[in-house]
Amino acid sequence: MGNPEAARAVLAALRDETFLVRRQAVKVLGRMRYRGAVPVLMEMLHGRDKLKRAEKILIREEICGVLSQIGDPNCLPALAEVALPPWFSPWKQTEVRVAAVKALGAFRGHGAEDILLRLAKDRNEFIRAAVEQALKSPIKSSQQRE
Repeated sequence: MGNPEAARAVLAALRDETFLVRRQAVKVLGRMRYRGAVPVLMEMLHGRDKLKRAEKILIREEICGVLSQIGDPNCLPALAEVALPPWFSPWKQTEVRVAAVKALGAFRGHGAEDILLRLAKDRNEFIRAAVEQALKSPIKSSQQRE
């Protein structure tokens, strides 16, 4: 699975029209911990696509988890943007924001603490609960991530 050819094939599957194929590709990239996928995943997190609303929510939740699995701190700004209050962004559903907060918890020690502390005062009780959980969870080193 660490093969660059395999990674390219999985990345290509992210553009498939079928939701289940895309979602499985996201999961596989997380298992591979393929850092080359981070820019594509961040784009998917913010991009527009033709998926149904429920499918968009599920795939964006999955992407947040996979970004924390991959462990590349370069994704912090994208996760922060998703987690912060949804001023005029209809795609920022609570479920996706909670997933982003959980992912940010994996990046404590890389600058995510300030973002989490800002979110601790969020109006949304689910966001506050996720922040509390993220701040209590032990910090994992990149070698311990699995």
